[in-house]
Amino acid sequence: MQAVIFAHSDPSELSQLTVTKTCCRLPFGSSTILSNLFDLFLECDISDFVITHSKSTGALLEQYVSQLNKDRPHIHVALTPVPSECSVAECLCRIRNLITLDYVFLVGSTTILTDLDLRRLFLALIRSDASMVAVFSSLPTMESKFFKGLPRELILTTRCGTELLGYFAAAEIKKNTTIPRALTQQGIGLLARNDLRDVGLYLLTRSTLEAVTRSREDISHKKKITGQFLDPTLLKMTLNITDHTELLTKDSKGHSSNPSDLYINKKKLSGICLYEHNDACISIKLTDPLTFVEATRLVSLDPSFCLNGICQ
Repeated sequence: MQAVIFAHSDPSELSQLTVTKTCCRLPFGSSTILSNLFDLFLECDISDFVITHSKSTGALLEQYVSQLNKDRPHIHVALTPVPSECSVAECLCRIRNLITLDYVFLVGSTTILTDLDLRRLFLALIRSDASMVAVFSSLPTMESKFFKGLPRELILTTRCGTELLGYFAAAEIKKNTTIPRALTQQGIGLLARNDLRDVGLYLLTRSTLEAVTRSREDISHKKKITGQFLDPTLLKMTLNITDHTELLTKDSKGHSSNPSDLYINKKKLSGICLYEHNDACISIKLTDPLTFVEATRLVSLDPSFCLNGICQ
């Protein structure tokens, strides 16, 4: 397995906290966000990394990675410059030749992860026959009034809560948010939750990666960022799942009444598997300085948590 770390389009609000303008070098616990990600993957024997970056931060990032390599000599890191406005699909297309394995982790340079065994994501992917695993986690609202007041995100899952059927970022939720008709027409029992947040860590299969790359031609997805890409309907359409399938809805002549000709597999949904991470401290995708300050405060208050690979 490989890991792709997106560091080319950090939020400007966060990048102003460091003179290097690279959020992955922000301090977290006893180390930094990037070194924490390295150690997290190395614990699961994942040592092949691809890091995207903007041209202005390339030299500083290369120097910092070289310093980290002194303590981790067996890792391989490929640094690739891409425009800061690159969408996820376009970015993956540019680094496609660097991705050689069948399973790929995608994570942003502003994602803080604690107490997570990445092997569990792979097992969830295999057991559910999914095309992608997305990690969600709850915030420690009991310990933090700040996180308790953050706008909620909304997710739609199956009744068992293992398959992600819909995702609405906090900025996309309106007073009267409607459920897509395609979901209600399927007759699937839906469960709506607002107690989980997208962490910003995803595990994709090779075929899903190719589907994401092809979607860059769709103008409606030109500016999609990773979190906004959680669109199960798009995945099913781009993957073109037709083996041992039947149409979702048929008219009297046996033709699909769905304009997108959406197919679904009885035995293999091939959708997005939701992995709920019940972490010991906090896992979050940083968006602004206040979330960064509060997250680091909570980590500093947890005596059982350290980021040097000895205890976690």
